[in-house]
Formats: sequence, structure tokens, C-alpha cells
Amino acid sequence: MLAGGAESSLALTTTGHLYSWGSNTDGQLGDGTTTDSSDTPVRVALPSGWRASAVGGGPGAGHILAIVHKKS
Repeated sequence: MLAGGAESSLALTTTGHLYSWGSNTDGQLGDGTTTDSSDTPVRVALPSGWRASAVGGGPGAGHILAIVHKKS
């Protein structure tokens, strides 16, 4: 599943991991840095025991989001 925003995008894997890419000027990629990653997806650092189940956003969106939950 993919979600795109104005300056970043998210991909959700079938195992609940998130990967993001984009400008990252405000740390929006979730990897703990502000390093540009426009060409290379980086894994989003979720807390231990958590996984994502959905992502959302849209063309020109200022924000993209992921729904995360604790593994049961």
C-alpha cells in the first residue's frame, strides 16, 4: 500500500513495516534524521512490538499518515 504527499511518501509492506522517502527537511520520514532520501526509501523506526496496518495521504497533501497498533 502506498501514500503520497507534497514532499514525502510512505509504503506499507505485507509484514506491517513502513518505508518512507522524500525531502525529510522536517524529519517527516520517521528515521530519526533530516537527511534527504528522495531516491532511496528508508525504514520508519516504529516502537518495538508495533506494526502499521494502513497509510493515507493524497496529491499535494501537507501530511501523510500511518495507522499503527501493538502486535497481538
